[in-house]
Amino acid sequence: MMTRDTLFRIVVPMALYAALGWWVGDKLASYPGLVAYKFFNTCGATMSILGMVVLSQLVVENPKYKAIILEHVAEQFLLLLTVGGGGLLIYAMHWTQGPSAEVVEGLGPRFYMYFVLPSMVFLNMSVNGVEHKLPWSEKTRVTAFGAYLAGGGMLLQLYAAIKDMWV
Repeated sequence: MMTRDTLFRIVVPMALYAALGWWVGDKLASYPGLVAYKFFNTCGATMSILGMVVLSQLVVENPKYKAIILEHVAEQFLLLLTVGGGGLLIYAMHWTQGPSAEVVEGLGPRFYMYFVLPSMVFLNMSVNGVEHKLPWSEKTRVTAFGAYLAGGGMLLQLYAAIKDMWV
């Protein structure tokens, strides 16, 4: 039996994130002149900024903010990434229409394979502790999440810069 907590913490956000992924795929496909590396650059810049916020002393040293990051934000970010990325992937593989449909068809699988799957493994093993309780402190887990956001954002921007040089 599904509890109210499971419904509002997991099921409803999953449905919203899947719809968001689908919607983003549709908007990207209808955008004329979409370039994949610019999409990755935008995602990377956003992640880097979020990482800097999480790594700030205000968050890392404040028990209230640490709890919010670990109990809500990291879990929801992982759901957004996996389910929203899955919605984008399914849209890209089956229903793309528009002037940039070909770009989105290539973008969906690459985004999921190179970004979502490694992120899922890292966040489950070092931040969320889905399988079992993690042995390190909350501060270490928040720092790992912030470093993931900042480092992952920089890697996405580096990937976008390399793709820009050879396109």
